[in-house]
Amino acid sequence: MMRRCVALLGAHTLGRTRPEASGYRGPWVPGQDHLDNRYFVDMAEIARWNQINVGGQGDDARWQYDDGRGHMMLNSDMCFAKDIQPDEEGRVTQSLNNIGDSSTASRVVLYASNNNQWLTDFGAVFTKMIDNVDDDLELPSADSVEEITVAPTQAPGGGGGGGDGGRNGGGRVGRRPGRREMAEVLHLMAELLDTEK
Repeated sequence: MMRRCVALLGAHTLGRTRPEASGYRGPWVPGQDHLDNRYFVDMAEIARWNQINVGGQGDDARWQYDDGRGHMMLNSDMCFAKDIQPDEEGRVTQSLNNIGDSSTASRVVLYASNNNQWLTDFGAVFTKMIDNVDDDLELPSADSVEEITVAPTQAPGGGGGGGDGGRNGGGRVGRRPGRREMAEVLHLMAELLDTEK
């Protein structure tokens, strides 16, 4: 199951993060317009990655990996190569060189060394995912979307109190996903990929 998730996230060779959308900055790979295994090639070069904060302090922190060449990875990427343990703010305090490999590291290495294998696996997983989308799924129209939310966003559930500390009504603002949220996303992906029609 996890190997399918690894294959699927290789699509990060396309596109980039944008501070106004997520609080994170930069492309995963150079070019951003070629569907190939570059995401895995770059990820496998562990020594080049250092975690930096591209946000503010406290709740505004945005920890991402930087390779010194203008490219980035998130914890949700790097967890496929290393058994990282981010804190509540998303920071990993150990050097990646001192962290053991994750259970999917061998898949990262395979895809880094074999573009055809990744393209084959990605194609199969992407097709399965698309084929298993709920037939009743309706995408919102431009007319039905009243407001586009950009990061940092108000955390659901509110809570806490007034003043500036609660950011107009409480709740933690712009919190990054921790281990629990990463596990939930991977679980949802796994459910979608395992659904048979």
